[in-house]
Amino acid sequence: MGIFTKKPAKEPEEQAPAETNSEQTRRYPIKSGESIENYLVEGVIGGGGFSIVYRAFDATLGESVVLKEYFPNLLAIRGSGNDIKPITPKKKSAFDVGMQQFFAEAHALSKVSHPNVINIINVFRSNNTAYMVSKLQPGKDLRWMIKRCQGDLDQGFIQKVMPPVISGVDSLHRAGILHLDIKPANILLRTVGGPLLLDFGASKTMSRQERFSSFQTLTPGFAPPEQHHKAELGPGSDIYAIGATIYACVTGRPPPTSLKREQKERELKLKGAEKNVSNSVIEALKWALELEMNKRPQNVREFANLLMQDSEWGSYDLFQEDLMRNFGR
Repeated sequence: MGIFTKKPAKEPEEQAPAETNSEQTRRYPIKSGESIENYLVEGVIGGGGFSIVYRAFDATLGESVVLKEYFPNLLAIRGSGNDIKPITPKKKSAFDVGMQQFFAEAHALSKVSHPNVINIINVFRSNNTAYMVSKLQPGKDLRWMIKRCQGDLDQGFIQKVMPPVISGVDSLHRAGILHLDIKPANILLRTVGGPLLLDFGASKTMSRQERFSSFQTLTPGFAPPEQHHKAELGPGSDIYAIGATIYACVTGRPPPTSLKREQKERELKLKGAEKNVSNSVIEALKWALELEMNKRPQNVREFANLLMQDSEWGSYDLFQEDLMRNFGR
């Protein structure tokens, strides 16, 4: 089974980092060449509403790593030196709670060991904020691949990339962690080692949802209705995002936002994607994209068994046995 169904389109130009040096917002990154603890900042590689992500050199390991800085754009500014502080005294409580969440979830993630989930190797406080560190992995994200192939990705590609990601999500759920921001941009197609699930800025432990509900972040098209409504979340919330990611692979675009679907577009339109994938894959993604959480698969195993029905393994359980047998080799 091939990865491509047609000749790839011209490779897109690299996008500029999401963060800017705006003096107006004062949410500028740490300059290259400056140090945080034993990490020498080499440059910005990304970021979002709650963080800035750097490439940095780890003097202890003697190699480059990914350094993620808690920096919520609606709550904080960079003050003197590299210290981060709340925009106003009224924002301090929210800033502190968000940092507590960032720190707690980083510690929880550091205990998860899976070949397809990013491994957190250090968590620390500095500059009046929190940081987490992971190893730098070469590769391109799934969003890049979807753009490159104009969404025309076939069954062979999906059944090669998605089962390891689903297995990683399974390990998170077993540890009581919801990812809550699964999307093509957060799935790294590594040069070596298979896909890697990234970016846990939105993650929450299942027992801490209510306390941090005001800090929910989401990506339109990939977020289920319960995230938009700040309602109760569960494993089905991540399953919806996995289904939306597969939808993007076979159509070239995310599905309509779940809010829009609730209002007037409940029926998913796959626009001829059926020619590249089997009925079981179509049924699996439609099941995952049910608007009501109780109508979706109740766990990733149920979903993956249908998705992998026509794969070389035939079932998720057989794939999982094979993956864990080779983990660490």
